[in-house]
Amino acid sequence: MTKVPEYLGPYRVTGELGRGGMGTVYRGEHARSGEPVALKLIAGAVADQPRFRRRFANEIETLKKLDHPNIARLLGYGEENGQLFYAMELVDGPSLQEHQRKTGRIPWEDVLTWSIDICLALKHAHDLGVIHRDLKPANLLIGPQGVLKLTDFGIAKLFGAEEATVVGSVVGTADFMAPEQAAGKPVSARSDLYALGSVMYSLLAGRAPFAGGNVTQVIARLQTATPPPLDLICPEAPPELVELIDELLAKDPEQRPPTALAVGNRLRSMREGFRRRSTGGQAQGTETGAIPRADSKLSQSALRSSEPGEPAETLLSQPAQAGIHSAVTASPQGGAITPSTPLPPPSTHFIEVGKEDRRRAATNVAPVEGPKHDWKHLASTVGLAVLLLGAIAGITWLAWPPSADELYAELQAADSRQDYNALGTTAADFLRRFADDPRAGEIRQWQRIAEDQKSLRKLQTGGRLIRSEQEGSAAEALESIIKQQSNEPYRAQQRLNAWLEIYGDPTSPAQASEELRRMAMQLREDWSALPPASSSPQARTLEALIGWIQQKPPAERDRLLNELIDLHGDSPWAESLLDPIRNTLNRPR
Repeated sequence: MTKVPEYLGPYRVTGELGRGGMGTVYRGEHARSGEPVALKLIAGAVADQPRFRRRFANEIETLKKLDHPNIARLLGYGEENGQLFYAMELVDGPSLQEHQRKTGRIPWEDVLTWSIDICLALKHAHDLGVIHRDLKPANLLIGPQGVLKLTDFGIAKLFGAEEATVVGSVVGTADFMAPEQAAGKPVSARSDLYALGSVMYSLLAGRAPFAGGNVTQVIARLQTATPPPLDLICPEAPPELVELIDELLAKDPEQRPPTALAVGNRLRSMREGFRRRSTGGQAQGTETGAIPRADSKLSQSALRSSEPGEPAETLLSQPAQAGIHSAVTASPQGGAITPSTPLPPPSTHFIEVGKEDRRRAATNVAPVEGPKHDWKHLASTVGLAVLLLGAIAGITWLAWPPSADELYAELQAADSRQDYNALGTTAADFLRRFADDPRAGEIRQWQRIAEDQKSLRKLQTGGRLIRSEQEGSAAEALESIIKQQSNEPYRAQQRLNAWLEIYGDPTSPAQASEELRRMAMQLREDWSALPPASSSPQARTLEALIGWIQQKPPAERDRLLNELIDLHGDSPWAESLLDPIRNTLNRPR
């Protein structure tokens, strides 16, 4: 059994927090200040590899850049008796994974608020060129004030396949991994956004989109499968939130939202809309109703003395700093740390990461000295002021609600590209804000089309139509037709026409509801683009078979033609070819 170290750098080890294939996490405290920290000691099997140490050297400058209230802060890094370790801010709270195990599915209000926290963290990292690569509930920690903090940046990059194999670990987490990452392709900021969508889905649904089975099965489903519709699993979630998650989970990175900033802005816009609805349209200084936490939460966390940065997974052997331990030690009884007795002199190297280190890493410039460079400070200050003013103007412009004409143009665009999610959301926004507009009738029609398409998608993925007892037969028949369409499109088209004649006739004693009739009419319009049955590949094959049979001797020819009718006589696509043969053989339909 590995002996627990007494000290790691200037930190006294006070207990174990967790253990894994890549190392052990300890709770510790600074020997002088008593500041609590989390200490990650890398497993010797990993740390002994020269390639892994080179990765530490390459990654440490990147990790120093991260300094944000929603990212756990890297405090320092070093080596203790040949083993690499690093110290990070101790977040004294559960991870989202632990929280969900205790509470089950997370209310959508909390998912919305926490997702904004994650977007803030990802925006900061992406702006600095840092991709997380392993975003998952276990890496999202809930702080004492409910502030979410992201940890373990770069783990999937730092612990590459070769190093992970040594200690039997898995690089990244397949349940939340983007399809391109699972396929070994280059990752981007949009890979993190896919993982964000997976996290949001899992919090609302109680399971990841493709959870279950072994890693190979999960990765295969990532590439081709569609996750179960979230609005069926969590019907209480707002449609616009479900729509955003669907976009984040797009297989093609180009189909996802472009940036964490764009996602965060949409989430904040949703939150503002829900708040206004819950307060009768009046904006409030603090959140009420649906969102449980105050708007001031982020600003309060940003003002705390312990501002987060991020430890990710990188350490680097550095030359020893002389005397770093000379004034601190533990009492023989394990009591308080006093400055009177020096620590034992282990083979230790430790580099503390301070604010100046973070600033230098983020700007990638060396510190300047001397009055001759003052103009550079002035130019930098002026440039930052201009950027800040531009950002404020941009945010103000983005936050300004669109006019009725702008929303109408968005609706026309969504209708032309058949984006029914955007059509429904934008139509609802238009009618809420401009109910008296002369175009409201047309907008309501668009809204109905979007609702019908949503119902059709539910049916095509195994859902059921909401129906009353009076129209049960009509709904059941329509469900059957829709499910048949993927395998027998021409037969489904034929049955749909029959459905409209029977249940769509206003004089019918079993007339279907307006919603069902609209859906059936929409289906007929969609399916009208099918080529004629006689031009299908099956029909062309059947035509060739008939020509081949016609060359046989009469007795054999008639026998084979009768068998062909038995095989394909019920197929709508075969009718035009088999009807003349029936007449020749005097065989009724």
